[in-house]
Amino acid sequence: MQKSQCRIGDDIKAEALRLGFDAVGFAHAAPVSHEAAKAFTQWIA
Repeated sequence: MQKSQCRIGDDIKAEALRLGFDAVGFAHAAPVSHEAAKAFTQWIA
């Protein structure tokens, strides 16, 4: 991770802690299935 990205991550974690969140992290995301995306879209509509 580049230094600027690390700093941004630290800033986000600090703000989350200030707001009361006690567990903050970053994780790689995987795409969801077409069916899951469609169901979510219909659910929020």
